[in-house]
Amino acid sequence: ADSDNGVLSAPTGLKAKKREAKQVKLSWQTVGSAASYEVELLNTKGTAVKTVTSAKNSKVVKKLTSNKKYSYRVRSVGAAGSKSSWSQTLVFRTKPAAPALSTLRVSQKVSDSVVLQWKKPRGKIKKYIVSVLNAKGKLVQTATIKKHSVTITGLTKGTTYSVTVKARFNKKNISAASKKR
Repeated sequence: ADSDNGVLSAPTGLKAKKREAKQVKLSWQTVGSAASYEVELLNTKGTAVKTVTSAKNSKVVKKLTSNKKYSYRVRSVGAAGSKSSWSQTLVFRTKPAAPALSTLRVSQKVSDSVVLQWKKPRGKIKKYIVSVLNAKGKLVQTATIKKHSVTITGLTKGTTYSVTVKARFNKKNISAASKKR
């Protein structure tokens, strides 16, 4: 809330929601007398890498690097241009990029199996989670592997399947699923 002397308060309650590989939605508590907000995105050294403004108490920041740690802080801006002090900072990490199944290639195919390979995304990957779906989108097979290739067996000849892959960097940091192929 604002103080009685008309000085703008720094925003509180910072959150980083809807984290994606290349963007994040930042939000904070509304400051009653603020006309807008200035948001500063910082790298791990505390250097500002991006400054944006918002008329409301949230902002989607785009063009970020995947699987990277950032922090942000916000200050209130009054109608006459006065500014509050900066808020406390909040640290967050963007999600890892999904494995690029655009690079997926079938290197070997027989009647009941297929060998798939894809390009490794940026970062230190512990495992990949591969899901095989039938034409109706029902999961028929899943595998957790360490390499960026897999042999899928037990397929039915003449049946159409799709595959998605997620990269797992640690228990909490799992990429979005690749596009179905």
